[in-house]
Amino acid sequence: MNCAETKHVWREAKNGQEAVIAHHIGACFDLIMMDLDMSVMNGRQETMELRDMHVDSLIVGMTSREKEEEEKLFVDVGLDYYYQKPLTIDVVHDLVEKINGNA
Repeated sequence: MNCAETKHVWREAKNGQEAVIAHHIGACFDLIMMDLDMSVMNGRQETMELRDMHVDSLIVGMTSREKEEEEKLFVDVGLDYYYQKPLTIDVVHDLVEKINGNA
């Protein structure tokens, strides 16, 4: 499966702040995937900002670290899913299925 087959459109933000600004100016996304360690605004800060703006998109965080207490910190601020890198295509497919209401 590739992006062309799913007919989904994606947009890349260079950091968490850029993603928050995109929402401030009216962008809307079904799925937000982020690295939890980003410059300018980290994933936890971005998630808090987006949830404070009442963004109800599915928010998925990825990290190379393996710490349960860190996962709880992110889930507590509104992160929907937390994965350790690397993500597999099956995980991405499952997330798209959740958005489409098929999971």
